[in-house]
Amino acid sequence: MKMLTSEDVDDVMAFLVKNRSFLEPFEPKKHPQFYTKRYQRWNLDEEFDAICKGETLRLWLFRRGACGDGIIGAVALNNILYGSVSSAYIGYKLDEDCQGMGYMTEAVNKAVSIAFDELGLHRVEADIMPRNAKSISLIERCGFVYEGTSEKLLQINGVWEDHLRYAILNRKMD
Repeated sequence: MKMLTSEDVDDVMAFLVKNRSFLEPFEPKKHPQFYTKRYQRWNLDEEFDAICKGETLRLWLFRRGACGDGIIGAVALNNILYGSVSSAYIGYKLDEDCQGMGYMTEAVNKAVSIAFDELGLHRVEADIMPRNAKSISLIERCGFVYEGTSEKLLQINGVWEDHLRYAILNRKMD
């Protein structure tokens, strides 16, 4: 896992284009230029600025062994807040061909460890559409606890979708 810069745009594009039809049902509608190098270069620069400001942290995942070479996904801590809130939202995406190999379990656990041990956060939240059974299973396996349903929380692929709210707390801060 590592952070990327705009110099890595070709690798990011290869991952996004390869997994476009697999990921789109679970993501917000994309900017018309999203699948261009120019847009992704800009996006990586913006993301790097947000990382430097402590607002987000995205780590890209790379293949090992049977999956070959290249980017296979990403895990991110978004909307990082400190002070009395001390929390972040976790998001992730994984190559369709690498599902069920343990990559995302490892990545989510590592991101939570970074959130708690390095960033000193108290809470990490995951919001998941009820129909995304694989994501629900993953987050539960990583120790997140169901807290409730947020009605029409996010607009996904043009439709306002309910999301199940899961969270994990940094028990070292209790």
